Amino acid sequence: MSSRKRNSGISVHAISGRRDVLLELNATGESRKNQLGFLLKRFHHKSNKTTILANSQKHPVQKFLWGDYVVHPGQTYIYNIKPAYRKTAKMHFAEELSVTIKTEMPDNGKHGIYFKLGAAGCQAYSRKFSHYRKWYLTQHSTPAGEHSRTVKAKAIEFIKPGDIPADLGAYT
Repeated sequence: MSSRKRNSGISVHAISGRRDVLLELNATGESRKNQLGFLLKRFHHKSNKTTILANSQKHPVQKFLWGDYVVHPGQTYIYNIKPAYRKTAKMHFAEELSVTIKTEMPDNGKHGIYFKLGAAGCQAYSRKFSHYRKWYLTQHSTPAGEHSRTVKAKAIEFIKPGDIPADLGAYT
């Protein structure tokens, strides 16, 4: 599902999957002047619960793409977005913009589409801890292709030698 809202130079485009909602935020022209970021809140219809995302009341979100990965399939959510501005030494918020979106159901009774649920989490982990990658590769590096040979060898080792079909010999 997809939903868009626009309000005095600020726009939001929400796109939902089964277990995620992406918010694309945009500020144009004069609305960018002295802007510090956005306050993001999520209201869940079923539980009647409002959640402030990322403690953005004190520290406004300074991204124009926000991913919410704590949603459930087939549920309706309202995202409230308030642009935060600097006025003298204090922060103030402009008019709130709300967008309503329903997450997708994985199965309509006849057809179902399923994806690897860990992909978004893996991407977030990779972004957050990418500086460790260089260390990990130097400590755990293997020559090119060695990993795939090891996996293949372990798989063949797991299968009893008598269980391997004769025509598989060409692949070993």
